[in-house]
Amino acid sequence: HAPYTLMDVRGIGFATADRIAQGCGIADDSPERLWAALTDVVQSATSEGHCFTPQDDALRAAAQLVQQPVATLTAVLAAAPRTRASAKPS
Repeated sequence: HAPYTLMDVRGIGFATADRIAQGCGIADDSPERLWAALTDVVQSATSEGHCFTPQDDALRAAAQLVQQPVATLTAVLAAAPRTRASAKPS
């Protein structure tokens, strides 16, 4: 999990952190890797000026980034704890 925290450092993106993580033996389908890919997709959209990214678009982009099925990323997202900011209104 620690290699993906490098994404917080300016100039280190998902690709660099992922190479380091792969070198440390983190599996291609590990939840940490998939979550980092989702984070990268949303952060990239934000840096391009977007204030909203449809969930399906983010999942497809992240799945393509890590070459994993969308269903695998959907499962990681579903298993993530909900925060007040990410919870859907009731």
